[in-house]
Amino acid sequence: MHCEEVEVRRTVGRRGARSAIALAGFVALLAFALPASAQTSVQLEMMVSLISDEPGEADPRAKRIDARLKKEFRYESIQVLTAKTQRVAVDSVMTVKLPNGKQAHVRPLSLDGRGVLLAVDIEGAVKVDARAKSGHLLVFGAGRHGEGRLVVSIEPKF
Repeated sequence: MHCEEVEVRRTVGRRGARSAIALAGFVALLAFALPASAQTSVQLEMMVSLISDEPGEADPRAKRIDARLKKEFRYESIQVLTAKTQRVAVDSVMTVKLPNGKQAHVRPLSLDGRGVLLAVDIEGAVKVDARAKSGHLLVFGAGRHGEGRLVVSIEPKF
């Protein structure tokens, strides 16, 4: 009888060990998945640039924008007018005043493993929801200004 009790305890011990291992695996998986879904803010870098047919060099700060736009538009120069970096909570708004008197608003709607979903509203030009991964550059036209055109770029980092 004493042997049966030992055998029963040994079986319970194995089940308990298996449960503990399974629980530890679940906790590790949960901990791995939480950082992306639990993050509640994103750093946004918004840059307002002017592209124009006036001769000139490309502003070094606009190197990535220039590389993207040269494939689609003809212009002679690009100049950064405003650059703003701000940490923005989900469902909060980052606003930049444009030199043409309008405003650009960006609101992070959600942040998950697929990236950040941003609501972008550039008064008089663009109103769109766009999903981007960290470090991906989004570029939007923002209307005319003087002899050129305004371009708004947004780069989320998280």
